[in-house]
Amino acid sequence: AEKAALLKEAMVQGAVDVALHSYSHEMLGPRTEFAGLTYEEQLARIVRGRDLVSTLLGVPVTTFVPAWDTYDAATLRALREAGFQCLSANRYGVPEAQEPSPLRFLPYVCELTGLRDAVEWARQTGDGHAVIVALFHSYDFREAQANPGPWSIEAFGEILRWTASQPDVVIRSIGELLEADMDLSARRFEDNRRLMAKRPGYIPPFLGR
Repeated sequence: AEKAALLKEAMVQGAVDVALHSYSHEMLGPRTEFAGLTYEEQLARIVRGRDLVSTLLGVPVTTFVPAWDTYDAATLRALREAGFQCLSANRYGVPEAQEPSPLRFLPYVCELTGLRDAVEWARQTGDGHAVIVALFHSYDFREAQANPGPWSIEAFGEILRWTASQPDVVIRSIGELLEADMDLSARRFEDNRRLMAKRPGYIPPFLGR
């Protein structure tokens, strides 16, 4: 209840979007809560999680972020059945078999430590619609745990201010991107997966044309 109250306050301020991060965050397979389970099992876990978060926070939940970034084709089918709009995981997930798919794909491109480099890579592609999703966790922050993480709240503020000051960068939440007229389709996700596999070195897949 205490965490729900904090999230509600942040939602009112426009500081956070709400997403479902698995159901119990337990490993039911090799670094996964979902991949390898039956479709029926996955659908039941996703629906229970969706309903719990929606009830606690009073908002619909339409974005799914799987624990350990792992999922399979049955997960995608369950997400469609449960009314989800967006999957945000890593860059190497399974492609969407259903085409056209109602799901939108927003894989994370970098962690906070790589955000500046990712912005520069996006500039080099010349793609005016490059999307950079930066990943971080609460345990990345020194103030959040006994074992100091690599980031402080002060340093976090600095990287946010730097990002906001870039004239060619627009900061959007996942919810705002879903409402925008932007191609976040399964086809784009798959095209970028293939592009990344062919390129030497590391180029975030959403940055290539």
